[in-house]
Amino acid sequence: DISRSMQVPDSPPTRLARAKQEIQDLINLNQGVRIGLIAFASVPFVATPITEDRDSIRRVLPALETELAQLQGSRLLLALDRAEMLLDGLPQDSAKTLLLISDGDFDEPGLADRVRELAKKEVRVLTLGVGTREGGQVPSPRGGMLTDMNRRPIQSRLNESLLKSLAEAGNGQYWDAVYQDSDSQAILAASNRIKPAKDERDERTRVWNEQFHWLLLPL
Repeated sequence: DISRSMQVPDSPPTRLARAKQEIQDLINLNQGVRIGLIAFASVPFVATPITEDRDSIRRVLPALETELAQLQGSRLLLALDRAEMLLDGLPQDSAKTLLLISDGDFDEPGLADRVRELAKKEVRVLTLGVGTREGGQVPSPRGGMLTDMNRRPIQSRLNESLLKSLAEAGNGQYWDAVYQDSDSQAILAASNRIKPAKDERDERTRVWNEQFHWLLLPL
């Protein structure tokens, strides 16, 4: 989430900087998990496709700022659609997981229903909350603070209840972003879960088929 509310400094130095550090931790602890990265505000864009190349993700992280979004706002539904398209390109037996890193400052209807649709397609949705319940004022790109129609500063708080409900709808889990590796380790463990074993009737056995043994003598 690179929307304007992610610039609130209640998770020092800012929510967005904290989110990028969480991504960095996931990359450093990654043990063979393929990772892709989508940044979104009003419109999502693919920062990196799903890859095992951790350096490619490290290179784009510093450039992920709220100023990249020409239209501000926070529209999660479009980001979920884009993420589903990326996951559809993976092999069928892949463990597919979405991790939403955000303050949960969304007001779109139908988010939980959309996440349930993903869960039915075996896409697990995890959420990581960045920010505090007390929140803070949203900085303006022109300096000062953003204000509403009545010229009052806009306050943004961590919407923990929404993020938890999305994780529940997506058969996933919710974590608060912390300054240790514990949340990153738990996220990777949940992302790299082992898929259920196949039915015995679907199992295949590799049988050795001896061929060309007559060539062994000349060799």
